[in-house]
Amino acid sequence: LLIPGFMAADASLYPLGARLRSQSHRVFYAGIWMNADCPAKTLERLRKRIREVSLQTGRKVAIIGHSLGGIYARELARMEPNLVEQVFLLGSPVKHALGNTTPYMRPLVAAMRFMHGRCMEDVSEPCKTCGLDLPESAPDVRETCISSKTDGIVEWRSCIEEGPKVECVEVDSS
Repeated sequence: LLIPGFMAADASLYPLGARLRSQSHRVFYAGIWMNADCPAKTLERLRKRIREVSLQTGRKVAIIGHSLGGIYARELARMEPNLVEQVFLLGSPVKHALGNTTPYMRPLVAAMRFMHGRCMEDVSEPCKTCGLDLPESAPDVRETCISSKTDGIVEWRSCIEEGPKVECVEVDSS
């Protein structure tokens, strides 16, 4: 299951999906046209989607999330560990998720907060608007965090995680 990043759509992951298909993997998309909705609402839709995919395949699901999509991937793993095989986080700021961004991303985060009534204003406690709580600890499934010091959007240090089932991989990429 591929989940796009903030302000992106499933189409942003079509090249990755094509590559995975060429390696004989079954690929499913999240059904997101623009990843800018309330995080609690988005997570509930993704939770339904992962259940559909697992039911359709009869297997646990590997989830690949880009940036904000990775934050959702790990929350799905926390909510539905019996349905998730592993999560792959591509440049996902798992530490101080929405507050630890580069200057290029801050206006977009501010716009999201404006659109959703101060949603996720402080990620260190549950959201006062929608009730979503994003724990910073890793879920109890295998997790691969892929980051780049030259990302340009997400502060790379926020993409590093620790835990018994966590692997961090640094790549040279933008």
